[in-house]
Amino acid sequence: MTKFIITGNDRSGVTLLKESINNHSDIICFPELLSMNEESRIIHNHKCFKNGKWLKNKNNVIEYLKENIFDTLYNTGIKITIKQIFKWNILEYLSNIPDLKIIFVKRNYLASYISLIKSNNNKIWSVSDHTSMSKSQPVELDIDNFLSYMKTFNTMENIVIQELSNNYIILYRDLIENYNKIMHKVFDFLMIPSTLKFPPTKLLYNFNIKEDILNWKDVKKKMKDYYPELLEDLF
Repeated sequence: MTKFIITGNDRSGVTLLKESINNHSDIICFPELLSMNEESRIIHNHKCFKNGKWLKNKNNVIEYLKENIFDTLYNTGIKITIKQIFKWNILEYLSNIPDLKIIFVKRNYLASYISLIKSNNNKIWSVSDHTSMSKSQPVELDIDNFLSYMKTFNTMENIVIQELSNNYIILYRDLIENYNKIMHKVFDFLMIPSTLKFPPTKLLYNFNIKEDILNWKDVKKKMKDYYPELLEDLF
């Protein structure tokens, strides 16, 4: 049986991929069971929860993953963000699971950071709610905070990719623009026969970076001087 995780940073397309995989009748990908959101609490009531919260203990989380994900007799996976992998200190455990497959979704750091800010401001996380997102107010970007965010997550990304080497890396832009092609490749990677004809992806909110960042000129200058690659794929 195929065992896998979907990972990436916040607002990188991980949820979209999870929901797309769950369109297949022969496989299931659980949501962020290691998060504190209501969806996760409702799906499983486990002894690792106490008073509605996860017990912050590495062995409890590993026990949970074993029982519900990796020791089952089904094609099963779970969405775990990179931040959660380090928060719960489970990278070593994941690296020792035989034949575990990793699907890594990557997005431009600046684009995902702005999307994260706007999502937090508007309390919108679902991939189906981007119409509301497009009406949200532009934001003032704290450049130093963004650079700190980028460096932290870049380091964590590189560690995860190195340690969990049986991986398939997807670019967010490719997932949006070549949805059908990418989804068939995903199921090939998972070794799950795919006979589905995936529906075209609905247009997701693709923000206009110049309009969404109030201090865009300052941000652009800073990025151009130090990180010009971030200006090449703002999707």
